[in-house]
Amino acid sequence: MTARQDALVGAAEFILEVNRLCRSTENLVGTIGTIVAEPNSINVIPETVRLGLEIRAPNRATRFAARREICELAERIARNRGLQLEFELKYERDGIECAPRLIEALSMAIERCGYEPVHLSSGAGHDGLAMGSLCDVGMLFVRCRNGLSHNPAEAVAEQDLEAAAAVLLDFLTNFRSNSSVPIGRSI
Repeated sequence: MTARQDALVGAAEFILEVNRLCRSTENLVGTIGTIVAEPNSINVIPETVRLGLEIRAPNRATRFAARREICELAERIARNRGLQLEFELKYERDGIECAPRLIEALSMAIERCGYEPVHLSSGAGHDGLAMGSLCDVGMLFVRCRNGLSHNPAEAVAEQDLEAAAAVLLDFLTNFRSNSSVPIGRSI
């Protein structure tokens, strides 16, 4: 066992370290959603592991500092285990902030419908990243059973859909009349 260079054991250590870092850093979220071990046979020591890591944070400095620390962690683990390491940055994009006037208008619609608004930093880009250069962005989230979203088991209760539809209708009905600023932005 001491002579092995097991890439999957190194990857497992790395995954735990990423989890530790994200749990100990305010507003940092990390997800390792893909992992491939090769040759992927039950009785063969994995010689190659590829994994996909996404990190999110509301601000760039936190994300960059986390990326630097994650790279250092991976290098240390690889060195200690006699493994080779390669990084490939596939995608990076700064987040966008929702428009305060949309947050306020959505909050008011939520209250008028008898609910209490909950503001959260989602880190989710959704279409907001694509639309942010064209217009103001706001998001209304609907809770999913057991917190599962982007998952085949995702499910939403009918009463939550009804509440979201009522809030959206109230928002659309009242937004224009309460705002002197047009919805779109010129580019």
